[in-house]
Amino acid sequence: VLMGAPPRSISHLRLPTLPAWPVLKRRLIVAALVLLVLTAAYVFWLRNSSLVAVEKVTITGAEQHPPVESALRNAATEQTTLNLDLGALEQVVAGDPAVRGISATPDFPHGLAIEVDIREPIGYLKAAGVVVAGDGVILSRGGERPDGLAAIKVKEEDPVAGGSVKGGALQVVSVLGAAPAPLRPTISSASVDPDFGVVVELSGGLQLRFGGAGAADLKWQSAATVLADPDLGVAAYLDLSVPERPVAGGVADQADSTAPEAAEAVPVAPATDLAPAATVPEAAEVDPAAVAPEPAVSAPVEGGGTTLE
Repeated sequence: VLMGAPPRSISHLRLPTLPAWPVLKRRLIVAALVLLVLTAAYVFWLRNSSLVAVEKVTITGAEQHPPVESALRNAATEQTTLNLDLGALEQVVAGDPAVRGISATPDFPHGLAIEVDIREPIGYLKAAGVVVAGDGVILSRGGERPDGLAAIKVKEEDPVAGGSVKGGALQVVSVLGAAPAPLRPTISSASVDPDFGVVVELSGGLQLRFGGAGAADLKWQSAATVLADPDLGVAAYLDLSVPERPVAGGVADQADSTAPEAAEAVPVAPATDLAPAATVPEAAEVDPAAVAPEPAVSAPVEGGGTTLE
């Protein structure tokens, strides 16, 4: 409105007019049809076409299991990055007990990364002749104990239930499964004692008495701290039933190795000075700061239900 000019009547303003309903209706129908065609092209063609086919497969975690890696690679190359079927990948390795699970991430347009969670063997159950993982799953049956694998000794008549172990054997493998990697090569055997619970024997003869299988990771951390102490002497056992307060005791008479309880038990606080006696085997010396135990299945020990072999 110009200064001094008379105001124009609102009736003189021109408002945009909408297209007539029949025209608008036709436009909406055309837009819907275009959207439908594009959706159908994606669902029935593009997402399954060679334009997005998986061509480069990266698999981690199964380096020591060639059959698993090969099966996953073959199954992956039959898929596309826009239509990934994780169930189909899981199905091809479902019969291998070593595979705990897998995850897959597509990398558009042709890449696929697969991560495999593998169960590692942690012990050989002598009574059943089976190799067992830390969660109790049986990895293989028959044959002799593999070199370097801890012997699990129980006297239960039937320690196996289907594809896994049970009872005292399950208590033992849950503890072994929590053992830090640097200490695993030093483990020679493990069992369940009616008085001391789960007992792990190291290659140098030292017994680690865990009590119940609960808090196994904390107990292993405590053991690693004590074993790494340069002032630790020779002891028959290390009681870890209370991880915050490990107890070393039973210093054996050098002339009589059959008397493991010859000396009174001495409480030991982690990372404190111990009374020197002799040395701990070098294989058991680890850096406690580098210990990162794997989570393990925990369950209370069945007191008196299992005895040493």
